[in-house]
Parts: sequence; C-alpha cells; structure tokens
Amino acid sequence: MQKKSLIFVFHLIVNLLASLVTALAFNYLIIPNNILSGGLTGITIVINYFTGWGVGLLYFLFNIPIFIWAYKELGKRFIVYSGIAVLVLSVFIDYLPLKPYFVTQDPMLASIYGGIMLGLGVVLWLRIGGSGGGMDIVAVLLNKRYGLSVGQVSLVLNGIVILMSTFIYSVEQTMYTLITIFVSSKVIDGLQSVQSKKTVMIISPQSRVITDQIWSKLNRGVTYLDGSGAYTNQETKIIMCVMTRFEIAELKRLVFQIDPDAFITINTTDEVLGHFRKGKASTSI
Repeated sequence: MQKKSLIFVFHLIVNLLASLVTALAFNYLIIPNNILSGGLTGITIVINYFTGWGVGLLYFLFNIPIFIWAYKELGKRFIVYSGIAVLVLSVFIDYLPLKPYFVTQDPMLASIYGGIMLGLGVVLWLRIGGSGGGMDIVAVLLNKRYGLSVGQVSLVLNGIVILMSTFIYSVEQTMYTLITIFVSSKVIDGLQSVQSKKTVMIISPQSRVITDQIWSKLNRGVTYLDGSGAYTNQETKIIMCVMTRFEIAELKRLVFQIDPDAFITINTTDEVLGHFRKGKASTSI
C-alpha cells in the first residue's frame, strides 16, 4: 500500500509539472504573441479573442462532454489523471499573470519555444498514463473505436485551428501557429513515439489471469506463443499483444499487480498490417 501511495504521489507531481509547463507556454509565449496552438486549446484561444472569456475556463467546460464520452471507454485511472491535469491546467492558465511577465515579444522565438514546452507537457502526461484532456482524449477514443491514428486525428483538428486563425490573425501569425504545431508534434514524436504501436511480450505463470485483464480492462486481443525455458526446460505460454503508447502504463500496472515477477518486453512497431484487433479474442501459435 505504501509503495502504491508513493507511486501515486510521484505521478501527481509529474501531472502538476506537466500542467505548469503547458500553462507557462500559453501565458508567457503563445497567447501574448497572438499565436494559436493545436487542438482544443487553440479553439479556446479563438473563442477568448471574440468573447474575452478565460481560456482556462473555456478549456475546462469543453472537456466536460469529452470526459463523459470517455468514462466508459478509457478506464478510471486514465480519466482521473487526465481530469486532474485539466483542472490544474485550467486554473494555471487563468490565474498565472500574463503581462508584463511574458518572456519574449519575438513571435518566432515564442512559436519555437512554446511548441517545445507544449510537446514536453504532453510527453510528461503520457509517461504516467494520462493526458492533458481535450483532443488528446478524442484522438485515443477514435483510435480505439475506428482505428484512426493519433496523427490522422491531430492533422484534421489542427487544420481546423489553422483555418480559424486566418480569420482573426494575419497570414504571418498563422504561419507562426504552423511552426508551433510542427515543433510540438516533433517533440512528442521524438521523445515518446506516440504514433507508433507497441508490441508487448509477457512471460508469466499467470498468463491466463493476465490475458483476462487485458481483455476486460484494455479491450485488446491477445496471441499465445508456445515457449520453453532454456534452463528449466519448462513449457510456458508467452503473451503477445499490440497496443498504443497510451495503454502501456496501464498494461504494466495490471501485469505487475497480478505477477510482480513477470517478464515484459516492449518494442516499437512502426507499421501494423492486417486487422489490428481490438475486441475480446485470442489465438495460439
């Protein structure tokens, strides 16, 4: 119990740090220089431009229906961590002072460093098995239900934000928005490989129990491989499963909760061909 509490506290600290880094990027680099970011935050900045309502408040309100949609699909832990992130981020954005504390009035520097900080915030959230809410959650939901990649969803949503920016900012400011989105996506890809799939191999005498948990909690299909230990010469079932980066943290938690001595390998898979099964099914090889 003490170990679980320490892990939760550590994850909470990382969550707060990610929210702070993201809020600093918005308040001291992006918003003061009339730059948009991608996704839902970019949309809230546009609405703020016309209404004067707080960006943080708008972001919190828009996330409510997204969380209602996601509650049954993504699991309690993901929702709790993401909910904490949204609440803290919304407060930070609205209550951290803006002027005269923004770092630079050079929009090029603001777009580059703002993009770096936004990307870093996303990576920190993903490391603990959460997200910053907004379109990150929408992307995961669409990936699970329809097989759309995170990259495809982000491309469409960011395209909408860029289109809206042309109506309120100059063409030059829109180009800076493109730089911010590009830099943040490259930071995420470089640090986390978000858009790649992960192939997981699990060796444990509790393979049946672990498989049942993968089915019920992650809704992922499993393949059994026949294996044997070179030293013990004992036959065993090796679990193979392909999933997204978003699900890895939850998978490790489930496996080690059942078998603390389980052996897990996780490899990046650049491409998956054929049917990327999401339902309750397993096969043996």
